[in-house]
Amino acid sequence: MSFLAVVLVFLVYAAAPKFGGDMKDTVTLNVGASHVLELPFSANPMPKVTWTYNDTNLPDAKRFKSTTIIGMTSLTMAKVILKDAGNYKVTLENENGQASFTVKLIVLGILFTILTLIFIVFSEICLQCFITL
Repeated sequence: MSFLAVVLVFLVYAAAPKFGGDMKDTVTLNVGASHVLELPFSANPMPKVTWTYNDTNLPDAKRFKSTTIIGMTSLTMAKVILKDAGNYKVTLENENGQASFTVKLIVLGILFTILTLIFIVFSEICLQCFITL
């Protein structure tokens, strides 16, 4: 194999991590909800994947699980609580480079849910009053 062929093979197969696809940088959930963040990427060789929460460890290993397959990393968040709100950062790294992406999680508490229900009920009552006038 000639030197040029070796260089071409290296260029084709070696790639720094790079995120791709449609990725949202903010996710809003109600308390108790579950969600899976799925982030597609390309890299060769397969990168080391690290998930962090506010630059520390993930909140709860029983409720937060990361999974990585070829071309996709995901973070499953089960039954979120108010304390889970914050920044979730994933870093992909191989010998060709690194890439990071941060998702902000907003968790709405029970008060928000109650206020939303009150607003809906009040809106319905006001609408009915207006129609009967």
